[in-house]
Amino acid sequence: MQLQKDISIISLILSFLMVSTLSAGETYWQVGSGNWSSFSNWTNGEPYSSNRAYINNGGTAQIIFPGETCQRLWLGGDLGTSGTVQMNAGNLTVIERENVGSNGQGRFEQNSGTHNIGLGYDPNTAGLYLGQHVDGNGVYELNNGLIEAQNEFVGFNGTGQFLHNDGNNLIQRDLFVGYNPGSNGLYIMWAVTSNLMGGFAVKCTTIGHYGNGVFEHHNGTHTVRGNLKIGAEYGSNGSYEFHDGNLSADSEYIGYSGTGTFIQYGGIHEVNSPEPNYGDLYIGYTPGGNGTYELRGGRLFAENEYIGYDGSGSGHFIHTGGDNLIEKDMYIGFKPGSHGAYIYDCAVTSNLMGGFAVKCTTIGYEGTGVFRHYGGTHIVRGALILGRETGSMGTYEITNDILQVEGNLEVGRSGTGILEITGGAIDIYTVSNDGTLKISDHGYVGLLGGNIHAQDLVIYPNGRMNIADGELRLWGDKTTAIEQYKNDGLITAYEGNGSLVVDYNDMNYETTVSAHCSFKMSDGDIYRDCIINFKDIAIIASNWLRTNDP
Repeated sequence: MQLQKDISIISLILSFLMVSTLSAGETYWQVGSGNWSSFSNWTNGEPYSSNRAYINNGGTAQIIFPGETCQRLWLGGDLGTSGTVQMNAGNLTVIERENVGSNGQGRFEQNSGTHNIGLGYDPNTAGLYLGQHVDGNGVYELNNGLIEAQNEFVGFNGTGQFLHNDGNNLIQRDLFVGYNPGSNGLYIMWAVTSNLMGGFAVKCTTIGHYGNGVFEHHNGTHTVRGNLKIGAEYGSNGSYEFHDGNLSADSEYIGYSGTGTFIQYGGIHEVNSPEPNYGDLYIGYTPGGNGTYELRGGRLFAENEYIGYDGSGSGHFIHTGGDNLIEKDMYIGFKPGSHGAYIYDCAVTSNLMGGFAVKCTTIGYEGTGVFRHYGGTHIVRGALILGRETGSMGTYEITNDILQVEGNLEVGRSGTGILEITGGAIDIYTVSNDGTLKISDHGYVGLLGGNIHAQDLVIYPNGRMNIADGELRLWGDKTTAIEQYKNDGLITAYEGNGSLVVDYNDMNYETTVSAHCSFKMSDGDIYRDCIINFKDIAIIASNWLRTNDP
């Protein structure tokens, strides 16, 4: 009899422990829509700090009171399930991780209150996951209030969206949009009236880590207290569209090892840091990295800019509007094997420093760099070097507007340099002793239109300059030097088919050098190279029997 009583007591204790263990471990939402804090809305009561909470039944839990908490939260945890949380007031603390759209469909709508996720927990895994697994689809909509998380993964293995309409998003460590291969992440930011840290503060941001990531920045302030990477790892794709507001980062990598694109339509974009070795913008960073920056409006500030940084890294900067202001230096084609190109075509008059200002510019430092200047004012407040180191190649082509160099313009220092002007003006004239156009042994200058104005001209024994149209204007009486360059074959007119015209005006204290050709187009020199040959016949043949009649 006593044994039977003992067995009954043990069974009761075991049952209690089983219920307690289940209650302490997991609780599931079991109604359609209701209050999070209602005990009966959950299978094992309202969650607390050691509970794992699941909303998988297509229902919606509403938060309006302070003090809500759970250990982990799943919305749409299983395949084919869905779940929603609507936060209208109060606060929710998730101790470890929050999975919105783990295998199913999940949505978190925050209209007010404070939402904390993984603060003080494992910094490598704690935080918010939107689209955790391949089939998962998670959406977080922030309309007001504050969310603060250890990390945020928008599209971890699946699909994630963060709709930041207003309020503040503070991230202690990292934001990833498109984390693993095959994932897709989208972050849309409209936060206009944010009050804390400009609405969005994060240690590091990666758009396209291994997957596909898109960031649309329409307004508000995005503050990155570390690195911003767009297209981080090999095979990734990342893009950032900046329409208005403010964006700041310590350093930025557009196309780190993957493919990255940044398009700026307006707003203020700052890349700077008080720390040494920070404050730089890299476009096409490592071998395999491919980066493109399109500046269509607004202002970009950076300490240094590297377009095509390392190895086979490729960088492109397309500047069609707005202002690019660089505190120190710009390099196009920095390390051996790198390729960089800058397209400058600003038809609209810029208001600040002529649209493009930089301390020094090197096109082809150890790699290959090209600068095509179609419109706008490019101000270099120091030296401009084309082809700096051995094995490098730098090319500058200008067809319109102004290149102003407040120092020396070196065409081929130790590498190969090409300067070609078909229109516009190059001004290398300053009040200091600098302002010299230097053409090295691996340098070539083609003056095919427009004007070059410099204090002095130095041509090395194997350098060359050819004038076909336009004028070269030099400070002081340089007639003797020009005649010597002419006799040595270092400066020619129409590739030697024309004659040089050298004139010194003592009133202006200026020497003018131009080219003269005895042939005219009416004589048959259609190609305009001061010689009549098959090139002219080819032009005639290509237009034979063409008419302007409709």
